[in-house]
Amino acid sequence: MKNILRRYGLLFGVLLLTAGLIVVVYQHYYQLDENRQVQYIQTKVQDGIMAAEKGIGQIKDRLVLSPYPHLKTGKESIKGAYYVFRRGQLIYWTNNGVIPEYEQVEGGYHYRTVSLKTGLYVAIRQPVLYQNQDLEIFSLFHIRKE
Repeated sequence: MKNILRRYGLLFGVLLLTAGLIVVVYQHYYQLDENRQVQYIQTKVQDGIMAAEKGIGQIKDRLVLSPYPHLKTGKESIKGAYYVFRRGQLIYWTNNGVIPEYEQVEGGYHYRTVSLKTGLYVAIRQPVLYQNQDLEIFSLFHIRKE
């Protein structure tokens, strides 16, 4: 009888240890997978912000060269969604898909999130003095659909 109890006790102990190891290993890999997802999202947002800042620089350069800049022309078209406002009025834009109202993007920030009816965006704002006029260049980087 004692042998039977010992065998079942040993078997039960091995099963319990195995189950514990499975839980620990699963949690470890699940955590790694979650960390990879977070890193992927961070990288995508950083890449999007860097590209948007590059595009804002290109728009600023074109504003200096011409009073009526062509923001989308041939090989040198600027990729992304950019909007130039003067005193709250939209004067140039590169994307017809999403055109925000000034009230949706205004403010004294450089980066912030903006929720529009098409989703959640990172808004990047750059004030510019152009021909003695204060302009604001905005870029929207889409991060989530609503």
